[in-house]
Amino acid sequence: PKNHATATMQWASCWREAAISRSGNVRRVVMQGSCLRRWKEGSGFRFLSTKSIGILSECYNIWERRAPLCPWHVKELVKDGIRVYVEPSRSRIFLDHEYETAGAILTDKLDKCDVILGVKQPDKTRLLPSKTYMFFAHVIKGQQENRELLEQLLKLGIRLVDYECIRETGSRTAPRLVAFGKYAGFAGMIDTFQGLGQKYLAHGYSTPFLNVSSAYMYRDLASAENAIKAVGAEIRGGALKRLDHPVVFTFTGNGNVSRGAQEIFHLLPHRMVRVDELPALWSARGPHDQVYGCLARDEHMVARRGAAPSEPFDVAHYRAEPHLYDPVFSARVAPYTTVLVNGIYWDQRFPRLLTRSDASRLHAGREEDVARPLLMLSDISCDIHGSVEFLEKSTSIERPYFD
Repeated sequence: PKNHATATMQWASCWREAAISRSGNVRRVVMQGSCLRRWKEGSGFRFLSTKSIGILSECYNIWERRAPLCPWHVKELVKDGIRVYVEPSRSRIFLDHEYETAGAILTDKLDKCDVILGVKQPDKTRLLPSKTYMFFAHVIKGQQENRELLEQLLKLGIRLVDYECIRETGSRTAPRLVAFGKYAGFAGMIDTFQGLGQKYLAHGYSTPFLNVSSAYMYRDLASAENAIKAVGAEIRGGALKRLDHPVVFTFTGNGNVSRGAQEIFHLLPHRMVRVDELPALWSARGPHDQVYGCLARDEHMVARRGAAPSEPFDVAHYRAEPHLYDPVFSARVAPYTTVLVNGIYWDQRFPRLLTRSDASRLHAGREEDVARPLLMLSDISCDIHGSVEFLEKSTSIERPYFD
């Protein structure tokens, strides 16, 4: 029922506020059966009904070291009467004894928990029936690769609180409260530079992009940023003179993913250009002592069917009636793009950004030309057969690229 779903959403939002609140004016939460009440208080956080939560040991892949709650979050919850059970893990970024010191109970069994928290999808064979789980499920768009997980959740009568669905007001269009998109943009852009360096090398050109390591190899973000700034110094000094064409990065989307990617991109010497400047830029021969960036917005991706060229683009109308629009990105932007950094939200209601036939047309007769458009696709949003139809599969941290 709608009211029950809304209450669940609000409860999940408050639980996150409980986990991250440190001081100041915070909200209190009371759970009485299925009822939820919230109110403000001067400081602190109190649960008046004793509850228990569990923290899963992540198993999605060998690289997953994140945790849904930090030890200091656990300490706050335990202080307020919440029992916290933690599955031991040798790969988690926090050590088991840090959780124990914070007051958590280490155990392989989470059957006593009212709510079980993870980061990525858990092992579906270990799901506990009739429990409430919170994690990034990646099922809200009907993703084929997670359909079995969703079926198992339904079969076991599990209540899923998907982090992607936790929004400020409970509305689908409201800002998300739990989001790693910006960090996906950071990591995706770092790996894009490394991949571009490898692509140029395969065509016989050595570029400073090769000096960027994969994102996971850096100790922290500052280390990665320093490495990219060093690459920027090489570019400024003429390291791209071997290329007689401009290197153009086109960014799609205006959310956390795209903004994170652009933040990393801006560490290089660059000039941002408008879409209408791309044709002239693309024909400008080198040498170039900077790279170029372009932000493609909705009006550069689609056009309303039958609209006059002078008619202003109505974003709200497009979002409400996407079936009335035709894709134009492949003609207006893609022919002048070296690297497409895709960060848009997409589902089946919207026109595709690029189709298979678009890619074939753009590359026809130029497969070995290093100056061809769409030399590289960096699809950080990673919708399989989604906005970019020819994205056949996702990649992994250890193998981030494929041809």
